[in-house]
Amino acid sequence: MKTAILILSIFFINYNLISQEVFESDYNYGKLVIKGTSSIHDWESIVEDFSIKAEIEKEGISVNAVSNIVMTTTVKSIKSGKGIMDSKTYTALMEEKFPSITFKGQSENIQESEVTVTGDMTIAGVTKQISITTRLAAIGNDLRFTGSKDLLMSDYGISPPEAVFGTIKTGDQITIEFEFNFKQIIN
Repeated sequence: MKTAILILSIFFINYNLISQEVFESDYNYGKLVIKGTSSIHDWESIVEDFSIKAEIEKEGISVNAVSNIVMTTTVKSIKSGKGIMDSKTYTALMEEKFPSITFKGQSENIQESEVTVTGDMTIAGVTKQISITTRLAAIGNDLRFTGSKDLLMSDYGISPPEAVFGTIKTGDQITIEFEFNFKQIIN
């Protein structure tokens, strides 16, 4: 009987130390930037509307797993500060038919301060599996993920935008830079 009570006690202690909670991106802190090149100059656009939710398994301040990651961005929230460029971006991304860009994934590998996430990125109706390695930092009860990922527009069936009858061309490769601060959702 004492053995059974001891085993149950250890189970409940470990259960309380390891928890899987739902976190979402903090809209007050975070950034998502798309950078690229053109035949004239480098460019960047800021994504103003994005949301991310994930289930994060923590043990104390350590992260053991990140699952059910769902990120959604609104194509029309991609802003360069130049109306013509934004219009070309929305056309290239077929915004009218595919108004959102999504990523769904989970962690594959977690080191102390690095998390590799693998999942499906859907852009302009084309889905590709990608892996992203991010840096992880615990800030109080919050978690911060930072990193970048290079993508080719052509992998998603997107023709890099052109202007002035094709004399100005954007490069095929873009870099997505991000910094997300996650807060636990309290039910």
